[in-house]
Amino acid sequence: MGVSRRRYASMRGVSDMAVRKAIASGRISVEADGTIDPLKADAQWDSQTDPAKQRGVLAQNLGARTAAGTARAAATNWLVDHVVLAGDTAREEVWADLSDFLSETWDHAGNDHARAFL
Repeated sequence: MGVSRRRYASMRGVSDMAVRKAIASGRISVEADGTIDPLKADAQWDSQTDPAKQRGVLAQNLGARTAAGTARAAATNWLVDHVVLAGDTAREEVWADLSDFLSETWDHAGNDHARAFL
């Protein structure tokens, strides 16, 4: 006997809608009575879903083990500045200003070079 969609969502740490989408897309299956076997569904979800694209409690726990999570954990970031580019985004000048800003680099005390990113 399985559990309801809402109960499984709560157990998984995702929304009810995420479970509905997983069922509709075929990533997880339901039992004949419409319930979800949590162990079977977890195995299906983990094997058929890219953890880097998941959200929720379980995804936060899995994030460090994914390539994207590892890259984020290994990256070093410095807050250099907060810049607001004023103007109408329909005008080319604003986009040129953004391109100029994104092409700048800053020297760091450790001889590293920092670049702006969005």
